[in-house]
Amino acid sequence: MTFHCATALCLIGAAAAGNLKAGDAYAPAQAPEATGLLVGRIAAGADLDRLWSIPTLYKNPANPLLQELSFQGQLQTQYAYGSDESGQFGSNDMPEDVLWGDSEVRRFRFGMRALMLNHLKFHSLLDISPDLDPRIYKRTAEAYLTYTFQDAFSISAGKAELKFTREQEISSREILSFERSQLANMMYGGELTGAWI
Repeated sequence: MTFHCATALCLIGAAAAGNLKAGDAYAPAQAPEATGLLVGRIAAGADLDRLWSIPTLYKNPANPLLQELSFQGQLQTQYAYGSDESGQFGSNDMPEDVLWGDSEVRRFRFGMRALMLNHLKFHSLLDISPDLDPRIYKRTAEAYLTYTFQDAFSISAGKAELKFTREQEISSREILSFERSQLANMMYGGELTGAWI
């Protein structure tokens, strides 16, 4: 914990130094409005906004080195039950390694994201075992760096899902429909490691 606090203090100091103007060499710098758990200040606003800001470890757009460092996660479950003349069926028919009680866990992911130097983004998501036993970590779903030169041009390297259609480019956290189309699912290419522009 000491390393993280020291790092946060260095970043805050660098951000404060970045706010000095040429004629203010001896004037004390006004501290920027940094938020996050590392600086002990979660976002202001309604209770729900404050709750959703808890995974943000550090956020300060004025800091020239690190603008944001956050945890991110994804949990997607589903449950089904039915019966017919042949018997009962449902989620509990799934393999044991994807079940959480009687529910199927489609995605249980945890990772980090960061924005550095105003142009460099880091993104990672690890697949976590639903029952956390016998091990927590299953595999790395995504881990990559993206450098954005401008809104229309960026370069990335690492491991990510192959985005074949615009429908697949939209995260399952943000897609409006319940499920992607069958055509998009048929064209799913999985995860690839490499570089892309």
